[in-house]
Amino acid sequence: MRKFFATAFLFCAGLACGQAGNTVQRYQDEVFKTVEVTRDIPYGEAVNLGTGKKEILLLDLYQPKGDAELRRPVVIWIHGGGFRGVKDKSNSFFVTLAERFAKRGYVTASIEYRLYGSITPDAIRQAYEDAKAAVRWFRANAKTFRIDTTRIAVGGKSAGGITSLFATYAEPEGNSGSPGHSSAVSACIEMAGMMAVSEMEPGEPPVLIIHGTDDKSVPYASAGAIKNRAEQVGIPYDFRPVPGGDHDLSDHMEELVQWSSDFLYKYVIQGAPAHVDERAELQPNAFQLLQNYPNPFSASHALALGRAPSTKIRYTVATAGEVSLQVFNALGQEIQTLARGPHEPGAYTREFVASGLPAGLYFFRLQAGNAVFLRKMILAK
Repeated sequence: MRKFFATAFLFCAGLACGQAGNTVQRYQDEVFKTVEVTRDIPYGEAVNLGTGKKEILLLDLYQPKGDAELRRPVVIWIHGGGFRGVKDKSNSFFVTLAERFAKRGYVTASIEYRLYGSITPDAIRQAYEDAKAAVRWFRANAKTFRIDTTRIAVGGKSAGGITSLFATYAEPEGNSGSPGHSSAVSACIEMAGMMAVSEMEPGEPPVLIIHGTDDKSVPYASAGAIKNRAEQVGIPYDFRPVPGGDHDLSDHMEELVQWSSDFLYKYVIQGAPAHVDERAELQPNAFQLLQNYPNPFSASHALALGRAPSTKIRYTVATAGEVSLQVFNALGQEIQTLARGPHEPGAYTREFVASGLPAGLYFFRLQAGNAVFLRKMILAK
């Protein structure tokens, strides 16, 4: 398990130390006084499903000024607005969050995304596809901005909370930018959001749920549904109701910052983000077979939820040609063929559904021309 060193004396060496008896700590305290802001960086482009026109997608980047850290975690903030109106990455609420967390030592961004004009499935889909593209953009530019690609979180409020949830838990990637890089995140901060909670599955990233109990736009019960689903499938979560809080939440900024800071420190900085490690970077110009996710995957847990145990397998193809992906048991007997036939270059995902199979060790093999890759996986009881 890999953890960031977070003791005070390490940060005193190069970053932050208060007066005697007043030690401050990176990621928990505002150890930087100023922030460098780079505005309107293109991170992708896509056709708006509402207008039929291609849009350039922009983000504002916030970095702690004078930072010497070589691998820095990222928080991507996503504005609200009901998926309509104007792109609002300069909204003061999210500028404040971006600045406050950059001062804590994170690289942060406030992103825009395609707007639709109304709240529809297409509106939500194109928004979270753009958010996933922003995650991939940071991985594609990790060397330039000194990013720790295993520690990227997303967060948002209202429509941004909805977008953050779907970007974390929904499967479709979209094609808004930086193909071939993973869009997996380490954690999700959702404020006044909601989603189809069936998207949340065992082994997925932790979530911070913040919701005003007097929210008239997105019912407070939506937060309870997310909390209950997280408990049901074993996703770590922090639940922070705001007594008497409405949908806006602006009057509770200090609480939001503290809750988010504690959550990120616990799950992104101190925690080992295994779900990101297991969804390692896809190399678009290489044949590659990644470890299945989740692994192990549980038969009893899946059956308790009324479904068959399953896991996802990801691979990349460098050149066009015949490709096969097969699953074998411990005796070498073929159990299932997940893919067979011509493939174009690119990244692929296949789901292995282990219906009726006994717990134990299994193998999956990718063959592409003369290249053969083999990995093992475990179906737990």
